[in-house]
Amino acid sequence: MPAEGVRGGELRPEIDVAAMASLLIASVQGGYVLARAQRSQEAFRRATDAAKVALSGFAA
Repeated sequence: MPAEGVRGGELRPEIDVAAMASLLIASVQGGYVLARAQRSQEAFRRATDAAKVALSGFAA
């Protein structure tokens, strides 16, 4: 997904797309694990919201 954003001009070209993809995947997976462990969707929402904030910091 980050590579598509760079190609489409939505993300700055200097972004490390592999690192950003890893961050996004880890955030979603981690949020899912936390949500299951805590039996609450709030943990998943917090993790995905944090990933969105991180990604928005690289907007073109």
